Amino acid sequence: AMLVTTVDAEEATAGDTITASCQAYDAFGNPVADVMPRIAVAPTDTGNTTADLATQFTRAGRYTITCALEGVASVGVPVEILPGLPANLAVSRVPDESVYAVGETVEVAHIVTDQYGNVVDNAPVTKGSAAITGTGPTLTVGASRFRYQGEGQYRVTVHVDGPTQGGV
Repeated sequence: AMLVTTVDAEEATAGDTITASCQAYDAFGNPVADVMPRIAVAPTDTGNTTADLATQFTRAGRYTITCALEGVASVGVPVEILPGLPANLAVSRVPDESVYAVGETVEVAHIVTDQYGNVVDNAPVTKGSAAITGTGPTLTVGASRFRYQGEGQYRVTVHVDGPTQGGV
């Protein structure tokens, strides 16, 4: 006997639901009706929930969905869950100091995540810096680093370009 698993999508976005279908076959390859398998998702993650044959995925990653029935061989289907639209932006200074020497380079690091906390690696981000009370000039050293050539206070802005959830 064998269980064959199929899914309605092999790729989805965090928050989406993937529904599986299960077909049982006897030892001779004939379809068997009225079997009640359960769905197993590996690896397990508490952020993903399965009810009947449908699994809602909130965690990005690669999973295998398998129809499972005790004592019956089964082959799973690999699925990939991609992060959703950027929804959160965290910004930090590197090094994280309260005061910097004139001429020191400060890196502005960022992490963009979707509404479920999945990192959105390829989110396009624009960074800038402007003087609040400083005399400058401010030198941009690459896309994420600034060198301040004058005393004062400076404001760094970080913006996620492109579509976002909630205007991040």
